[in-house]
Amino acid sequence: MQLIIDKDEGVKAFESYMKVAFPSLAQRKKKKDDEAKKLMQAWVGLGPLKVTPMPEVGPARSKMKQRATRVQNDLMERVYSKTRR
Repeated sequence: MQLIIDKDEGVKAFESYMKVAFPSLAQRKKKKDDEAKKLMQAWVGLGPLKVTPMPEVGPARSKMKQRATRVQNDLMERVYSKTRR
C-alpha cells in the first residue's frame, strides 16, 4: 500500500522489511559487491588496454548463411530429382 501512496517511501519501507525479514541478505550483497570491487581493481591493475590491428584476411563468411544455402540446395535437389523421373 505504501507504494501506491508514495513511491519513494514505499521503496524505503520495502527495503527495511527485507532487512528485517532476511538479515543475511545484506551481508551477502555486501560480500558480492566487495568481490566485484576486488575484481575491478585487479582488472584495472593490469594496465591500459592495448589494441592491435588484425591482418586483413578478407570478408568473414556466415556459417549460418552457408548452412541455410546448403539445406536449401539439398531440398531443391530432392524436389528436382523426383520431377525428372
